[in-house]
Amino acid sequence: MQIKIPKFHFDRDPYAYEPEPGRAWGILLLVFLLLLILLGLMSFYIYRSLESAALSEQDRIVPASQTIDKDELKKVTDFYASKKVEFETFVSSPSNISDPSI
Repeated sequence: MQIKIPKFHFDRDPYAYEPEPGRAWGILLLVFLLLLILLGLMSFYIYRSLESAALSEQDRIVPASQTIDKDELKKVTDFYASKKVEFETFVSSPSNISDPSI
């Protein structure tokens, strides 16, 4: 024995004014997928442009012809040696500021 359930043929919201979570999640999913595809295409474009730039860079490499001047190098090493001595004297000297915790 089958029970017949009456079907009412009316649409409660013909203009879709009621909030429907399924529609909102569908829109969010669609926007996410479109952004994901856009991000993938942009990443591929950047990868290809960097790869082509790296390949063209290898063709333009020219060996360095400038040499290092020993006198200039000596000046630089002396400068940093004097800075090292100044730092060591600064670190080893006692502080002139009184300690407020004492």
